[in-house]
Amino acid sequence: MVSGGHTSLYQLANDQHAERLGRTIDDAVGEAYDKAGALLDAGYPGGPNVDKLAQTGNPRGPDIPALPISMLGPDSLDFSFSGLKTALLYAVRGHPEGRGKNATFPRTVADLTPQRRADLAAAFQHAAAQAVVRKLGRALDRHPATQSLIVGGGVSANSELRRRLADFARTRGLALHLPALAYCVDNAAMIAGYAAARLNAGDTDDLHLPVLATSRT
Repeated sequence: MVSGGHTSLYQLANDQHAERLGRTIDDAVGEAYDKAGALLDAGYPGGPNVDKLAQTGNPRGPDIPALPISMLGPDSLDFSFSGLKTALLYAVRGHPEGRGKNATFPRTVADLTPQRRADLAAAFQHAAAQAVVRKLGRALDRHPATQSLIVGGGVSANSELRRRLADFARTRGLALHLPALAYCVDNAAMIAGYAAARLNAGDTDDLHLPVLATSRT
């Protein structure tokens, strides 16, 4: 699940039972994209705008730093995107001088050429997508009987992530299930689809169910 609120990895026994294997410990990937959009002056929402900007960029362009791909511990299936966000901040504005409220930066995004902005957008996308795919690789190594990869959430619309997921699924012999782009921006259709599956299984809740955007596991 890759969205503005969640970056989580689940093993599904069926459409009613999910075991969470990993989750973000800080910013979700979609939130990191929104912050990247602000840093690069790409506009809001960050996801589609950074993706569009990156189309003319080169992640290995001249003087473009290799942005970090967080793996956390050697056995971790959790995600972290705060370091990537901070690295992009420094790549755009330089390292701060001073601390706290008195900190200043040597430049702003307005000092960057359009090509450098595009290159940094491409470098950000590369690192974000790689972080997701590498954790999927770890999870699959632990669960080799897995047959399918199902992706949901708004960031599933990202072109770089879709391309890397397709390559990963093909290499690992998985059936890849990606939502059509029309259903990626708003999760209402995904929520309704899951609600229908629960209803058909006789699994319902009364009106005392708290409205919280969290999973049970």
